[in-house]
Amino acid sequence: MSQAQVIFSEDFNTAALPVDWQINSNATDGGWRFGTGQTLSSQNFGIESNGTSIVATNDDGCNCNKENEYLISKPIDLSTVDAAVLKFDLFYGDQAYEGTQEDATAEISLDGTTWTVLEDLHGHGGWDQHIINITEYAGNSTVYIALRYDDNGGWLYGMAADNIIIEVPNTLDVSLVQLESKEF
Repeated sequence: MSQAQVIFSEDFNTAALPVDWQINSNATDGGWRFGTGQTLSSQNFGIESNGTSIVATNDDGCNCNKENEYLISKPIDLSTVDAAVLKFDLFYGDQAYEGTQEDATAEISLDGTTWTVLEDLHGHGGWDQHIINITEYAGNSTVYIALRYDDNGGWLYGMAADNIIIEVPNTLDVSLVQLESKEF
């Protein structure tokens, strides 16, 4: 069995902001924080365990300004690949409270300033893995990945992430392009 080639990987097991990563936040709690699901949880935003350490932003525990809160990767070199896939584990409910809806996105940038939304993230009742094709950005020497959480000015819940990976998809992987039905 062949394996996909991993270009970039971050599992947050150091329980600290990785070298050359950035947090953009207006929150009084510092924004994205590192630790276990248990240490990053609050009364109304309980985060299930997903291994040793994770990264999370907890709006319930802070009740502060978490509008457009970004966790930004270090620059990633994709200049030597023709295809790439972004994978990450996400704990996010996509919930509303008192008429305000929280929002979360996965975004990409070539300069660390101008962002393009890759996916509007949907909620689940627990951890789930997101897989996003970023082949359009293959061949670039500087690519940034960001997770963005937005409480839209309300007192909401939050989100957590773990195991961010960029890999070259296995050449044996296939996808369904077209399906035709013929009568015999």
